[in-house]
Amino acid sequence: MRELVLAACLGLAAVFPAAAADCPLLRAVYEPIDREDGKAYSLRHAARDISPNQAAYVLRIREERQAVAYDFSFAYANGYGGASLIFAGEASKPPPRSRDDDPGSSIFYFDANLARAADYADPQAPAPAYVFMPELGRAFWYWGRGGRRFVPPAGMWKLMKCE
Repeated sequence: MRELVLAACLGLAAVFPAAAADCPLLRAVYEPIDREDGKAYSLRHAARDISPNQAAYVLRIREERQAVAYDFSFAYANGYGGASLIFAGEASKPPPRSRDDDPGSSIFYFDANLARAADYADPQAPAPAYVFMPELGRAFWYWGRGGRRFVPPAGMWKLMKCE
């Protein structure tokens, strides 16, 4: 069993693009490992100031075929609270007033060996190899204003290229 797990980890490391290992956070482009037919989602961290007491970047998820993109700011809890995504609206519009039913999720970063990385993705450091937002797909699925046309996969996202 241990050999099987080791082989799976080595297989993931083999498909991880070597050139992306030193990619700065704001140039890293992620794609879902679990792709859906007919959808082309991508994820990146983009420079955008939402408010003075937040990170100077957002997490932007885009569905290429529909040309729809939503931004998320970050909330960091003290202690073991981790990091969460806070809905910031469409990428090209001012942030909407926050509502209880807005989509969001906890967010976790992992390195190329699938070890947990820091909750805060440092824009001055190389981008993490993987991003995991377990509640995001479900949050969009049940979001009344979304009409279920934008439902990103809830699984792991992998760093695919550096732009």
